[in-house]
Amino acid sequence: MPQVCLNIGAGSKPIEGYESIDHKNGKEGMPLKHADGSVDEIYASHVLEHFSHKDISSVVNHWATKLAPGGRLRIAVPDFEWICDNYRDGKPINVQGYVMGGHIDGDDSHHSIFDREELTELMVNAGLERVGTFQAEHDDCTQLDVSLNLQGFKPVKRLTEIGKTVALLSAPRFGPTIHMRCAIHAFSLLKIPYRVMQGVYWNQVLSSVIEEELKKDTEFIIMVDFDSVFDVQDVMELCRLMRAFPDADAICPMQMKRSDDVPLFGMPRT
Repeated sequence: MPQVCLNIGAGSKPIEGYESIDHKNGKEGMPLKHADGSVDEIYASHVLEHFSHKDISSVVNHWATKLAPGGRLRIAVPDFEWICDNYRDGKPINVQGYVMGGHIDGDDSHHSIFDREELTELMVNAGLERVGTFQAEHDDCTQLDVSLNLQGFKPVKRLTEIGKTVALLSAPRFGPTIHMRCAIHAFSLLKIPYRVMQGVYWNQVLSSVIEEELKKDTEFIIMVDFDSVFDVQDVMELCRLMRAFPDADAICPMQMKRSDDVPLFGMPRT
């Protein structure tokens, strides 16, 4: 069966193998006429910024709903952080055009701004996994320096079963460290319950709490040490690997030596 690939806001440059949706600003990309779970790839290059900032969450959620399991959503938008950095450094960039649009006609105006963190959060909230950058492959705005290019994949299975996965965070006796904030944010975003325990050694609290969880219906336990940094992408990758290797007793993320930046062991991202 041939793949169903959509190019939203195709403009005057259609992509071979893609169905062109709307030749201007992509507004016909919401709603899509395609059935839920029927599309293999949605490609939206510099389209999302043309939607109101009040609607962008609904738009991304709608696109993700149309993806088949394993399907890919690619979104490119102007990178507001890149714009701000270059403006602050006095670089000769087209700030007005990047932020507000080219205004070459009534449709060429921007209504939303994005940085990597916000776009990542939108895609994660839409249920996508393995969210990360992609290299420009087509002759369009994705090749611009200002372009933030992110892609995410529709899980083949649900990311985690609510109640089946729990996170345990070990904190020193003086309390949680600042490193743990990013992990707590990630678990909250992914709706994974977490517990913060005081005691960083196995015989203090960790072993007993793990045994307690194993007696429940818990399928996966994510352990976070007090000096580790876990973001949303790390947690999503751990969940993906847990599903991919259900017989594994433990999956270890990348750990760095304290003296240098050489990893002791790694967790591949594919």
